[in-house]
Amino acid sequence: MTGGILITVTKDNVVIFPNSPVNSEGLGHLATDSNLKLSQYGEYLYDGLVLFSSTVQKFGGSLDLNYVLEFVDSGRDLILAVDGLASELVREIATECGVDFNEDFAAVVIDHGSFANGDHMLIASDDFIDFLMSF
Repeated sequence: MTGGILITVTKDNVVIFPNSPVNSEGLGHLATDSNLKLSQYGEYLYDGLVLFSSTVQKFGGSLDLNYVLEFVDSGRDLILAVDGLASELVREIATECGVDFNEDFAAVVIDHGSFANGDHMLIASDDFIDFLMSF
């Protein structure tokens, strides 16, 4: 039984999703939740994993670096949000997926082609996927 997306967050960024049930009853889970798992009885439970937990030092449950990479290698989706405070674990996941980080923590992404309102650090796009997400 696969389907759906598992979203993990840290307590610091729960405020980004104020209407989301971040508990074992809902779609979102704290990244340190002791019940986190991507599979059961040899079958993946989710088609996608969203990690809004860039500062987490260690995931709860059975999630770890290798488990996340196996999930991605199986053809499933991973969305990983990071910032300058990303933990070594999260940076390693990103690096293993082909993301390079600038060692200068003050570095920012600048887009001179698709910027908004004169701010080259505010990325603009009008080609979003029409996707309804409900929590």
